[in-house]
Amino acid sequence: RTETFTVDLTTETLVITTQAQTAGSSANVIVNGEVLEPGREVRIVIQREAAQVVKSVVVIEDINVRLEGHSETQSFGVELSREHLVIDKSANALVSEVVLEAASNSLER
Repeated sequence: RTETFTVDLTTETLVITTQAQTAGSSANVIVNGEVLEPGREVRIVIQREAAQVVKSVVVIEDINVRLEGHSETQSFGVELSREHLVIDKSANALVSEVVLEAASNSLER
């Protein structure tokens, strides 16, 4: 898509003009190494504006994002109903078996 914009640009120019005061005047004006004859004009650009089309990022809104972590401690009661030790004498190894019972679940280790 193409858009057309109108922009007013200003140029400042220094204008130097000489005029003879008397017929026999020998005063000379020298500009840039040249003698400026009476009635002649010299223009020197002092300042000039130029238009530029620029695309830039503009801040619209500040957004803060943060991550919050929460922790909680939960306690569960488990009622142990029995523990017993089983020894296997044939292999000379010690094996332990613990039976835990909680409410309707049984856990074995």
